[in-house]
Amino acid sequence: MEYRYSYMIDPESYDNQGLCVGIPVRVSRYSYLDDAATVRLRNDWRKYVGPLPATSLGGNMGPLYNFTSAAIPECRPERLGIVAYIMEFGFLHDDVIDVAKISKAIELNAQVMDALDWSPEIGEVSVDLNGERKILANIFKELSAIDPVRAKNVIDYWKKDLDLKRDPSHFPSLDDYLNYRVVDSGSYFLIAIATFGMAITIPPEEMDLCVQLTRPVWLAAVLTNDIQSWEKEQKLAKMLNKSSMTNSLWILMTQESMSLGDAQCRILQMVKQFVATYVDTIKDVKANEQLSLDSRVFIEAMGYMISGNLMWGNSCPRYHPEQKLNTLQLSQLMLTEGSLDHNVPTPPSSNASIAPEKEMCDTIDATIVSTTRLPELPGTVLSAPAEYVASLPSKNIRELIGNAINVWLDVAPDDMSWINQAVGMLHNASLMLDDVQDDSSLRRGKPSTHMVFGAPQTINSASYYILEAMSIIRKHDDTQGLDIFSEEIRNLFIGQSYDLYWSSNGIRPTLQQFLVMIDGKTGGLFRLLARLMMAKARLPLVPNLIPLMTLFGRYFQIRDDYANLNLPEYMEQKGFCEDLDGGKLSIALIYAFTHSESHLLENIISQRHNTGKLSEAQKRLILQYLQESGSVEYTITMLSKLGMQILAEVAGIEKHCEIENKAIQSLLELLKV
Repeated sequence: MEYRYSYMIDPESYDNQGLCVGIPVRVSRYSYLDDAATVRLRNDWRKYVGPLPATSLGGNMGPLYNFTSAAIPECRPERLGIVAYIMEFGFLHDDVIDVAKISKAIELNAQVMDALDWSPEIGEVSVDLNGERKILANIFKELSAIDPVRAKNVIDYWKKDLDLKRDPSHFPSLDDYLNYRVVDSGSYFLIAIATFGMAITIPPEEMDLCVQLTRPVWLAAVLTNDIQSWEKEQKLAKMLNKSSMTNSLWILMTQESMSLGDAQCRILQMVKQFVATYVDTIKDVKANEQLSLDSRVFIEAMGYMISGNLMWGNSCPRYHPEQKLNTLQLSQLMLTEGSLDHNVPTPPSSNASIAPEKEMCDTIDATIVSTTRLPELPGTVLSAPAEYVASLPSKNIRELIGNAINVWLDVAPDDMSWINQAVGMLHNASLMLDDVQDDSSLRRGKPSTHMVFGAPQTINSASYYILEAMSIIRKHDDTQGLDIFSEEIRNLFIGQSYDLYWSSNGIRPTLQQFLVMIDGKTGGLFRLLARLMMAKARLPLVPNLIPLMTLFGRYFQIRDDYANLNLPEYMEQKGFCEDLDGGKLSIALIYAFTHSESHLLENIISQRHNTGKLSEAQKRLILQYLQESGSVEYTITMLSKLGMQILAEVAGIEKHCEIENKAIQSLLELLKV
């Protein structure tokens, strides 16, 4: 299947515990929409139903992975919000059911089923509906507005999952439990919500086969959840004085007299067997062209219900109360909820009537208007976008370069500290502005800053950090610092202006013009770093590092452009050949333009002006053309020549200073493609 809306998580960054072998972990590029929808549902629950359930420790959100973004990573962005909203509703409804008596739980589910009889023809939602039903009615209106046909499937399958009128406290065997839980876990509903989210259609004649082939998915997910939620369920059972638990571990412990450890080992082994069965199924399905494309896509996509559910469950507060949401999620919740504590002695009834809107009657103290010494607003909102981009994984190349060239300068640690701080702030500010200007959705494998905070807030934060960096330089270097800052930042902005101008207007610069642009846009910060350090050098013989930094800037930028078009690991972090969507030029493209009589490349690239971006097929054709035209080989040759120039410059500086610098040689080796 084609992956357009998600990126793959580096397998070395997580431990799958052997429970999703053969199934990667992918996450939606638009998980910020997932967060926003989850917060919206929680607010609507408070508004229409009442306080959040007292036993609820969180639902869809996780500090590393949200359930929806990881379990349905290819959910279309325009549908992700409503899908995540529904997921959070399901989690909160389950929290209410968990503490209800069996007869009451069946009654509450029946009320939800009644609400599922709503149809678009009914029109506006009646204000006398109870809380959950009002939320559901609004959900269906939103679903139907997006996709009425698939919205009906969601409703029909949701009913099928809820129509389980049996006592879940006793099961004669583990098999009987699994047959119940496959439905009770929401498998039919998840099938419908996934097909809605991805906008795919399973032909009716293939539905039973798709359900059958994905049964191992739901079995693996159910058993994985039983292990992850064991402690939570056990505490809840004790609190409610329940004599049994709806959990496979409980069944093995009571029916087969197993210890908890032995039961966990048995269940984990079963999960691995179900996963292996599913992985084998995928291999067969991919080769089975008798199945419709949408059915094949669906069966493959359901694998992320295994890996996504696993990774979400390993760290989510729902199963691990000690786990905290990430800073961005907490700030969103605090902003809208004021507090993360429920402060509720008992869970609300599902029959709770809609709470009337609270009148806003804040008293305004007239004396405040004339007071000039009011407390300042905190800077947390201003700094949040910059702190976010700074938190993303980075190789810290500029800091490594600073440490390497310090072999020749011996800058004091205190001076190195503020220089690194100022350059780091400028670098992060440039990343934020660059992503806004290029409309890049990913930065280092995570949503770009403006995709989380919005472009206006991101631009404001980046501008502020440029001023803060200048303030740091002024404070610590009142001689040359500000002159160095203004000169190199001017070079940076001029270089970026030409990059944007060429990309926006389809202008093809000469190779010389392109290199001058790089010297400003990328070389500026490298030279800024070196010049500030040279001004603070403690060794008597200070070398001229400006030519070396200019060469490093060229090497770094050309390598970055090469990686965007050729290195798979880079594409996972930034998206598939994303630079082509923005019309960005590279050495490879300039070479192809000037060494071919064909107009194929120009015609393809011109299409982005019509659609805003290029399709994967168009990008692959460009890559093929670049390979066949010798452009890729030319780029590699240029990088090799630049590397030799850098080594020659390093040798000259080493001779001048009489100090060998193995650190900078190692750094160049690290950057080799």
